Parts: sequence; structure tokens; C-alpha cells
Amino acid sequence: MANNTPGLQPRLLAYDRIARNKRRALLMIVLFLIISLPAALFLAAYLTFVFAILLGMTFGSLTATGAFSADDWTIWAVAIPALAALLALLTPVIIFWRAADLVLRLSAARPLGAEEHPELRRAVENLCIGSGVLVPELLVIDSRAPNAFSTGLSPETASLVVTTGLLDLLKRPQLEGILAQELSQIGNYDTRVSTILAAAVAFLRLPFTAVVTVLRFVFRVHWAAGGFVVLYL
Repeated sequence: MANNTPGLQPRLLAYDRIARNKRRALLMIVLFLIISLPAALFLAAYLTFVFAILLGMTFGSLTATGAFSADDWTIWAVAIPALAALLALLTPVIIFWRAADLVLRLSAARPLGAEEHPELRRAVENLCIGSGVLVPELLVIDSRAPNAFSTGLSPETASLVVTTGLLDLLKRPQLEGILAQELSQIGNYDTRVSTILAAAVAFLRLPFTAVVTVLRFVFRVHWAAGGFVVLYL
């Protein structure tokens, strides 16, 4: 029954918050696909350039030895752009499905050992029993900075990460407050929204990362080679 009392806000139930976050996640996926199109086109052109160089060198050496004829280059002229376009389209999909693992790897989080920090494990299990949320995978970051976060596309695949600095700093009641906040974000699907956002940012950075990685490698080989590549681009 809706509350129509003047001056009072209508109640927002947990189910309403979950439904809203699911709609936001769907909208973010659509926006992610639209925004990622320029990056995907750049990656396709970039991969075509890289594959053309690598396969061109291979094809040239095989042609010189007589393994291929000079007329076979037309096959590669079609295969190289097709392969580059396929990889460029699959990359955002892979990043989306592996976004949570990417966040955990970048943050250097490791799984909580069976006998490690039993109070943390007990506190999380008690809070999950009381709130009806599935127990997430527990991970720890060996850092003195006090911090905690959760990630995952759903409560079934969610992960809860705590730094050792937070465990050393807070007492049991304070730690339970932090854990309860993170578990509420998992139960309300807030982590799905943040994970999709992290995937979008990671993919949009990929063209810059790809170019910089190649340039760094060439400059390490020789500064003249790096300068030539920069001038050529």
C-alpha cells in the first residue's frame, strides 16, 4: 500500500532497489556497446596493421623458399582484416565476462586461506545468514591501507575483498559494519553496475595500452627503431 502522506517520501523496498539496479546495468551494457564501437574500429585497424606486418614477413619468406606462390597474397588480404575484426568484436565481450577477475588481479587480491583470519570468515558468514545473502568468495589484499570492496555480476559470483590494514585497524563491531555495507551492495546488485563500469573503462583504455606497449617494446630494442615507428605512425 503506497504512503500518500504529505511530506513523506514513498518507501523504497529492497526488491525495488534490485530491479532499479538491474535496469541500470542493462542500460549501461547498451551504452557500453555503443561507446565501444570507435574503440573496436580502432583495434580492428590496429590489429590489421600488426597482422599484415607479421604475416607479410612470414609470407615473404615462404614465397622466397617456394612454399607459396606470389598469387596467394589475395587470401591473406581477406583473412587478415576478417581476423582483426573478429578479435576486436570479441574483446569487449571477453572483458565484460571477465571484468570481476580483472579487477581482482589488478588489485593483487588473493583467496583467503582456510585457517587465515577466522574472525573475518565468521563475521561474513553470520551476516550472510542474517541477511539471506549467499556467502561471497573472500579475498585479502596484503596492504597497510584500510580498504574493502566487492565485485561481481551477481550474488552467486560475487567476491568480497578486505585489506590486511583494515583487519588490523578495526575491531569486530566496526568491521561488521563495513562488511554489512559491502554485502548490501552485493545483495542489491550494486556490484553489477560497478563491474560493468570497470569493464567499460578497461576496454576504452585498451587502444592506448596496445599502442604504448608496442612503442615501449620497439624503443627497448633500439631508440632509432622507436623513433622510426613514431614518425611512420
